[in-house]
Amino acid sequence: MRVKATVAALVAVLTAGCAVHNYNNWAASRTRNVTVYTDAKIEHEYMQEWLERSYSAYRAFFPEVKAPGNVNVVWLKNEPGVWTRIFSPFDDPPSGWTLETVPSGSRIGRDGLIVLERRDELTASGDSFRMSSVRDENLAKQQMAHIFIMKAVPMAPLWLQIGLGHYMSRYRVHYKGDFFMACFGSPVFDEPIRTMPNGRHAGNGRRVAIAVYDLLHADWYTYDKSLRYWYEFTSYALVHYLIHGEHGYNASRFPILLQALRDGKDSDEALALAYPHILPEEWDDKLIAHVHPSNRRALTSADPNLVHGLCYRIPTEHDADFKPTRHPANAREIQVLLDDLDRVEPFRKHVAWMHTDIVEAEAAKHPRKGPLPGLPGEAGGKEDRGDDTSTTPSVRVPVPPPAQP
Repeated sequence: MRVKATVAALVAVLTAGCAVHNYNNWAASRTRNVTVYTDAKIEHEYMQEWLERSYSAYRAFFPEVKAPGNVNVVWLKNEPGVWTRIFSPFDDPPSGWTLETVPSGSRIGRDGLIVLERRDELTASGDSFRMSSVRDENLAKQQMAHIFIMKAVPMAPLWLQIGLGHYMSRYRVHYKGDFFMACFGSPVFDEPIRTMPNGRHAGNGRRVAIAVYDLLHADWYTYDKSLRYWYEFTSYALVHYLIHGEHGYNASRFPILLQALRDGKDSDEALALAYPHILPEEWDDKLIAHVHPSNRRALTSADPNLVHGLCYRIPTEHDADFKPTRHPANAREIQVLLDDLDRVEPFRKHVAWMHTDIVEAEAAKHPRKGPLPGLPGEAGGKEDRGDDTSTTPSVRVPVPPPAQP
């Protein structure tokens, strides 16, 4: 749990007006597909490796989708305004999230931005306390998944972004020599609700607490405010069922669902078109059965050697690049970037993904404090895109069918 000292927060508030921010020590750490903007020296490189590996894995998952270009990432040693925010014991601010865009339209993050931060945790150690830094690569993998889903299904509903993002982030990469393969999803649901010896379900089976109808129709603010844990588990369970349910039959229907969503159909229409064999009133029972497999099948899901359901070849030319080059970043661009993050206040949110409408709505509540001279797109500014080739393509390509045995 993150500890925010009230006294330190009050002191920081009083001295905030005197603080001078130094943006000149920021650098752009570039690999083949990822540019990380940070003021850290080397501690971000662990996450950058996972981001690159995830990029190559997701490109294999969506082989016909135009890749999103160079992905912009900001890796923060400290949150902007960290000492002026006090979290309650029941809050769990994430250390990773994704924006579909940034409110200023600046070069960094214009076509999507992944934000990762060093997460410091204060833990008891004997009769004292110890501060440890947490590096969670699972967050990095899930944020990269949101970028690819955003490109592959531009109209992806909230439940699909959250559920498919979690599903994709659980990939494994197998390799031998120059042969690389990305594998996704286990035939058995891998977060099952176990059956106890007395015949009752662990936790009384309450982990799936959201009806499918509520899952499909919850808006972003409702999810952020009150449905977080149940929503994330249920959306992941639904995506897993849509791909691996009914003994693998559903996998052939999943591309139809994605295409229907691309065509502008809502979730109910898309599900009815892709899965006509399931009536609306049957979805809850189907999902509950999927997350309550028999104990024997549930135990196989914990086996790390379990064969995945979908595997795709990663071409050698698309394999990850782990050797970053470091160049100084434009100080004014970094200043605008951090101002954008502060305006949308993602640090207060529990969510991992903020689509364009939400970013704009949140930014409108906190207008920028006047123009910053010399920025790209402003009077006196000169736009310098450098070698950043981020794009937002329009795609209409289905997910490939599962590999044949």
